[in-house]
Amino acid sequence: MNLTVLKCSQTLLLTVLCVVCLGYAASVRADQGIYIHPQGGIVDYTNGSGYETDELYGLGVGYRFSGPLALEADYLTGDTRLKSAPSNGFDVDLWSIRALYYFGESDTFRPFATIGVGEQDIDLPGQGAQGQTNAGLGLRWKLLQNLDLRTAINFFDGENTEGLMRTVNLGLQYRFGKSPKSADMPPADTDADGVIDSQDLCLGSPKGAVVDVRGCQVRLDEDNDGIEDAFDQCLGTTDRTRSIDSQGCYIQQMVTMVEDMEVIFYFDFDSYATKPLHQTKARQIATFLQGGENHSIELVGHTDSRGSSAYNQKLSLNRAEAVKMILLRETTVPADRISTSNLGESDPAVANDSGLSRSKNRRVTATVRTTRQVLR
Repeated sequence: MNLTVLKCSQTLLLTVLCVVCLGYAASVRADQGIYIHPQGGIVDYTNGSGYETDELYGLGVGYRFSGPLALEADYLTGDTRLKSAPSNGFDVDLWSIRALYYFGESDTFRPFATIGVGEQDIDLPGQGAQGQTNAGLGLRWKLLQNLDLRTAINFFDGENTEGLMRTVNLGLQYRFGKSPKSADMPPADTDADGVIDSQDLCLGSPKGAVVDVRGCQVRLDEDNDGIEDAFDQCLGTTDRTRSIDSQGCYIQQMVTMVEDMEVIFYFDFDSYATKPLHQTKARQIATFLQGGENHSIELVGHTDSRGSSAYNQKLSLNRAEAVKMILLRETTVPADRISTSNLGESDPAVANDSGLSRSKNRRVTATVRTTRQVLR
């Protein structure tokens, strides 16, 4: 019973080993077609079977599919002896059908894993033909276009065999038919510019360059930045006031930007008294000026049409001065950067034809300006 468990465990271990190998499968370079593989090697018995190691030889026939799989059948024959009676030889025949899975292939080496079933016939009284399962690993080494050197190790577990039988083979594998590499190939285009070499008058065009029907580079520069479109990483750089780098992109640099805002302070009739709302607007100006420099504020006072022109001139100036006092308290703009002027009733915002419209003309207009350093 322990021997049976051991044999089953060994078979299971080999199967798991094959599955692990399949898990590491890499990209497959198929060599599809029918092949034969003459081979020779040695057969060895383990776990105290009492059989001697000996030679065997045979032939296999298979078919490689377009992917990583192949299916093959082979026949191996040889003879062996009992260690207890080395003068008496007996035949060993192995028939197998197995699936092959290729993994990690390159142009030179093609490793594979196998698993299969078959029959083994040991010409010894009490043995005879019996079913077997097998699994193994192998490697093909390219010699010529259709000819490979092939080696493999396989383990066979029979129904009645005492212990696991192992074969180590070395042989050749020849694939019939035309090699995929010798099949009709598309015309060569060495510089990959879309014009085949036989018609290309300018071999060696830079990668990605636009070429004409002769394969010669067309030097396009649609945004006129001095960098050909084929090498321009930032098409559309049309601002000639900015510097361009070697890839056709704007060079990031600090520039001075001027920003403006306009705020209107409204007053009651015949008054230049300030209101709480005026203080709120002054604080909005202070917020706008944060982070800037070279601030300036221009204040222009206005009135509606009621009253004399001389009176309204003085009233509009008083309104401008009143706003200036608020701005001096709420902002950091110095007095010499805040100018005041008065236009009286001469520049109404709207017609003075109603109480509502006249209220819109009683105002001080503040034009606020600052400069900022911006990366662009």
